[in-house]
Amino acid sequence: KGNLDCVSLRFAQSGTEIAFLRRQSEQVSYALFAWSVVIAVFTSVSLVMSRRSASDFVSQAAFDHAMAIRPVTYSLLVFAVLVSVMVCPCRPRLLPDNDRWSQRALWFGEFGAVMFVLVALTLTIGTDYWYTAKLVGKDTIAMFSTSDGKALSTDTRILMTINIYVGVSHMLLPVRWRVLWPIEVFGLACYGVLVGLIGSPERSSDIKHNATMLSGLIVCSALAKRKIERHERKAFWSLVREKTLRVETEFRLASTISELGVPSQSDVAVASVGGTSLPETTLTGERFN
Repeated sequence: KGNLDCVSLRFAQSGTEIAFLRRQSEQVSYALFAWSVVIAVFTSVSLVMSRRSASDFVSQAAFDHAMAIRPVTYSLLVFAVLVSVMVCPCRPRLLPDNDRWSQRALWFGEFGAVMFVLVALTLTIGTDYWYTAKLVGKDTIAMFSTSDGKALSTDTRILMTINIYVGVSHMLLPVRWRVLWPIEVFGLACYGVLVGLIGSPERSSDIKHNATMLSGLIVCSALAKRKIERHERKAFWSLVREKTLRVETEFRLASTISELGVPSQSDVAVASVGGTSLPETTLTGERFN
């Protein structure tokens, strides 16, 4: 406990902190690659399944708007493919293997992972029919409502999108918990801006309920990520301490053997005659002599 800062969870020794970050950074490329591939696959499936006709929508205006925002979905697909190619684990390392560049790569990897989540989240939210139509000034009531005035749109898609990106980033991205705060703030602020400035199809009571549940989910995700990182750091410190004690024990044993004058393996090999060891050159032979 004394080796970890109670707030930031940093190690007291800078060398241990850098070693832990280097170990974590080796998994960032694999996590980003897997996530970008999953986004690309699901986006492709969404594009195929969304090839609907005008009869599937309430109005022709709704269908035209759905077709107009398809480039946003294509942008998300292209972005995911580019990221998967850039962080592909099969690519050779481009940075030299020294401490200065390694430490820069650690920060760049964490920053790149957070920016990937923010950009992908923004593009995914940009595929929502209701808010994009409201943003460009269209009459969403006429576009996405039945003849009796009942709205067919809800905030479920937006809330599920934010929940997935926040949850997956906290569970799968091997970065420090205090680096993920932009995703937490952006997720909550994004929903607040959408319902506050653009206008939500939900009722006022439902908006308050959704905001409360979303805030609770983000806070719980941050606390869970911090707890996971604390356990990871404790396990890493136990491994480092075990290796340190092993090296110290082997050094003390070697020093004790040299002080007692016990011949080493090289001395025994030199004293061998004709490929066979003499009895007096072995440890048991010295005891019997």
